[in-house]
Parts: sequence; structure tokens; C-alpha cells
Amino acid sequence: MPQALFRFFLTVACLVVLAPAQAAKQGLCLAGGTYHSVSTVWFDDGNSTARSRVALDGVLFTRPLKQTEKTRWLGLQFQGLTMEVDGKPISPRFFQVPFAVELDTATGAWLQTHFNGPLRLEDQAQVLALYGTLQGPDSTLIPPEGVTRLERDSIGSATVRYDSPALGTITRRKLAYEVLRPGDEGQALTERVAVEQDETTLKELTCGFRSADGRSSTEAFFRGGMTVKTLQRLAVAWDRTLAAPPGLRLAVLGEDPLAWPAVDLAWLYPPPPKTPLADAARFLAALSALDQDQIDDEALKALLFNNDRFLEALQDQFRAGTFSKAFQENLLLRIGQTDAPQARALLVTLAADETLTPAARFGSLMALRYTPSKLEPESLEALMDFSNLSNLSEDGQQLADSALMVLGEVARNTEDGAVTSRLTQAISTAASDQRRLIALNALANAGDETTVPLLGDYLSAGNATVRARAAEALGGIPTAQARALLQGQLQDGNPPAVRAAALEGLGKQTLDAGEVAALTRFTAPEEPLPVRRSALAALAAQKKAHPEVEGTLKALLVQTSDRESMEIIMRALYQQ
Repeated sequence: MPQALFRFFLTVACLVVLAPAQAAKQGLCLAGGTYHSVSTVWFDDGNSTARSRVALDGVLFTRPLKQTEKTRWLGLQFQGLTMEVDGKPISPRFFQVPFAVELDTATGAWLQTHFNGPLRLEDQAQVLALYGTLQGPDSTLIPPEGVTRLERDSIGSATVRYDSPALGTITRRKLAYEVLRPGDEGQALTERVAVEQDETTLKELTCGFRSADGRSSTEAFFRGGMTVKTLQRLAVAWDRTLAAPPGLRLAVLGEDPLAWPAVDLAWLYPPPPKTPLADAARFLAALSALDQDQIDDEALKALLFNNDRFLEALQDQFRAGTFSKAFQENLLLRIGQTDAPQARALLVTLAADETLTPAARFGSLMALRYTPSKLEPESLEALMDFSNLSNLSEDGQQLADSALMVLGEVARNTEDGAVTSRLTQAISTAASDQRRLIALNALANAGDETTVPLLGDYLSAGNATVRARAAEALGGIPTAQARALLQGQLQDGNPPAVRAAALEGLGKQTLDAGEVAALTRFTAPEEPLPVRRSALAALAAQKKAHPEVEGTLKALLVQTSDRESMEIIMRALYQQ
């Protein structure tokens, strides 16, 4: 079955049947239930036909979460979900990851979704297809005459009719697809989808739970003549005695889904078993064989993944200049992406190896930015020691300074508080302002909100250059505290460089309309030129979130004679 058609099949096949269950513990509103659905699909390309069957069996738990005046969050988690495709059962772990949907209190509209883990986009689509068939306005929001509205799914936009024959009961009928989404490159485009029948009865139960009883029959017509007909059936199996299993993640997570700690990527997508070569010599030979004009990236990544135990042997190869320039650059990148302690240790060792070329050492440092996991303590310690070196050659000192910058990116990408802590120590113990500036840059790369108080200290004291650098770092941390600290540096008595940096930092923040309007006063002719330019840059950065800024910028364009200011405005107005 073509992959694109299989994804289409799974999307439309995901109807869910639910039943209420007992709460997991006193005071926690948690409901769950079993479901079973079967989808049968017939493929016809004009020459031959094929039939496929998918069955879904498992349990779903729901839990009301954080509520505001205008919205509410509903948490969901599947347990023990098995997908049987043509008699072959699979149990993908991504189905077990809790997720939450934010719903509009007034309309029931589905506003956004948050997953408790880094699901791939195609896997998110499968999970959301399950929830999507249950979503709709509460029965109390449906008028007696019913309501019809346009809803989007992975196929396109369809007209959907909702009625409420009784309080707590909702009928949902998909009438027709009005607009179809274009296909990916190389994918057969869907020309038309005929909805022969698509009706589901939903019943509102406890703790945000809805039972569902539905049936649908659709036929999709693809460019090139292929047709796909899908028949879906589901049966409700009530189980009022169902209790949450021990360790159900949804039962212990907090009320705010945006603050949920994510599940581990390695658990979510466990790597396949490794198949290493017999020894390092065979590994190096296989690696050298890949050093061709056309590099086979997939083969290279697989070779490094399977043979991480031999990575240490590569140091001598780099010293000897064994690899071509293009292959060496790509090899370092792929080592950085290899999720293994040996890979991170090798890159740290190469960066500090004075016998290597500056390009190889710098490439090793840059590759560390792509590590998918936290640095091991020994690698972190070695890199910090290297960054603290002085009296080096010009190239060596640039590398040592760059090591801190890279550590900041690693801290951000891997959410490693241990690295951030070492960077804050580096600022506190810096022997010179130059060293302090480098550490502030690294902390800016980390973007950790726990560092805001420390950055605030350097923002309000010290020389203007250090203060400006602290403002730049705060600009990359989108919190109310960081925003308030930056706004506090805009007074006329502060050095222009500090005020300018604070304005540019505010441009990176999420501002309300009043805060955006306040930026305009710093474009006045009596302001120092660096301040005016930064105010314009801050306004330009807010144009997407605040379309009214466009009019402000156009008015300022005719008032300025400074070429750089005009360029800032022109880029904001006319460049995509």
C-alpha cells in the first residue's frame, strides 16, 4: 500500500468508542473506557483491487484540566491501544502519550493541542484523528434547530451538522467535503471525496468523557484513476468498573498542560537493536568507503549508530587527514547527531586537540550543537576546562571562547539545567569584562528563564557594554519578569547602548497593544540615533502580531532621513 494512501486510510479509520470509568483517586476527576472499531478499505487502481482491514482496541482516559474565563483544557491518554492491520497487531508507544486539547468555553471550538512528548507530525495526526471524531460543541450550546459549520481535518474542509435530540446527547453528521487539501510532492492528489454516510451519536458523560456510536462510508477519488472506499463501524462496550492502572501518567500530571514535563524521546521512539561490525578496523574501512563525491547520508548515519563503540578510533583518522574536506564536514555533523556518549566524548576531544586543523576543531564544536541528549558529566567538565584556557594562539582562543557559546545552545536544545548552572558560574567567576561578555552570550543562547534574576543584576550594574549584552540575553527569554526588567532600562538617564539593547530585546518579546504603542515614542528625533534605530527594529519585529504597526512604520518612513532606519522600515513593510 503506498505510504501516503496508508496515512489517509489511518486518518479516516480512526473512530473511537468510549465508556466511563471510576476516578483513580479521591478528588481527581478521571474517567476511562474501552473501545473497539473496525475499518475496511477497498483499493481500486483500474487494473486490480485490494482489500485491507484495520481494527483498533484499547482504553482511553480523560480528565478535566486548567480552566480560564474563556477556555478549558481536557486531558486524554490511551492505554493498551493495539492496532491490527490485516491481522498483524502493533502497539505504537506514541498512542500512550498523554495530550490535552484547549476548547472554547462559549462555542466548544477546538483551539489547540499540546502533546506530553515530541511526537512526529504524522503520529500526532493519527492520535488527533481519534479525538477529532469525538469533538464538537456541548449539547447545551446547540440550538433547537441544530447548527451547521465548516470543519477541517487531514483530508480537507467539510460541512458538519450538529443536533441535540436530548440534553447530553449530540448527533454529528458529516455532509460533504467542500475543499480538499493538496497532496505532498509525489503523492497522488485527492480529486474528490464522496460521503455516502457519516453519522456519530455522542453522549456526554463524567469528567469530560463522551461515548460514541458511529458508522461511515466514504469513497475517495485520486488523480490517476485510483479510488479508495472506506467502511467504518464501531461498537460501544460499557465498563463502569474500569479503574485507572497504576502509573497512569495523566493522573499525576499538573493542571496546566503547557507545564507538563515531556516524556523521554528514547522511550517514545526506542532505537532499533544495534548490529556492530566485528572490530574498529572494519568500521574504519567501511567509513572510508563512504568518502565519495556523492555521500550516502543514510548509510553513514546507520554506520555510526551501529558502531558507536569504535568512534574513539576516529581521532587518529582526523589527525592524519584521512578524509576529504566535504566528507569530514558531513561526518562531524553526523557524529553530533549520533545519540551516544562516545559521540559526544569524541567531539569534545577533537575540539581540544591542538594537532588538528582549526576547521576540524571548529567543526567538532559546531557538531555538538546537534546532540539529541544531555552531555555526560565528564564531557561537560572537559569542555568547561577547555573554555577556561588562556594564553592560547588566536585560533585556539577563538575555539575556547566558542566552547561556551556552544554549551549555551546545548543547554537550550537539551533543556539541561546542569549546563546552565555552569554557565552562570562562568559569569560570576569571570576575570574580565571580555570573559563576562562571552559568558553572557552563552547564557543568552541557553534562554533559561531561571537565569532572569542573574541577568537582571548585570543589566542594572557594570559598564554599558556588559549591561547591553545582558539586555540582549533577556530579550530571548519570553517571560513577564524579563520584559519588566527591559522596560526598566528605557529611562533617559541610561546609556544609549543599554536603552537600544533593551528596546531590541523588547521587540523579541510578546507585547500587548499598549506596550507596542509605547515603543513609538523612542523613535522621536531627539532620541539618540542608536535608540531610534532599535525602536524601529522592535516595532518591525511586532508587525506580524500587531498589524496596526504597519501604519505606524509607514508614517515614520516619511519622517526619517537616516538610511539605516529607512532600510529597517522597508524590510519590515515589503520583505516576506
